[in-house]
Amino acid sequence: MLYENTFVLTHHARKRLQQRGIPETAISAIIEFGTRHHAGQGCMAYHVDRRALMYAKHNGKRIDQYRNIACIIAEGRIVVTVEHAPDKPKYWKGGGR
Repeated sequence: MLYENTFVLTHHARKRLQQRGIPETAISAIIEFGTRHHAGQGCMAYHVDRRALMYAKHNGKRIDQYRNIACIIAEGRIVVTVEHAPDKPKYWKGGGR
């Protein structure tokens, strides 16, 4: 993966990964292929939606198991939280690569 081992997880993010049953290895795939949104307060959200699944498939990757999962990233490399997000929250702006 492109982003392997370049992110720092906060205590909160580690706790949420465990509580939500999301493997830590999912983060790099979510960030590499996820649809990017401005999440407020200088953070970016990477969301695995239909567009992200198509982008990953086009690049020879299958990330279906991460559908509807989002990572919130601060300062370009700090994983603040990870969540199940079936729909993009209204306060997320944008939606591109």
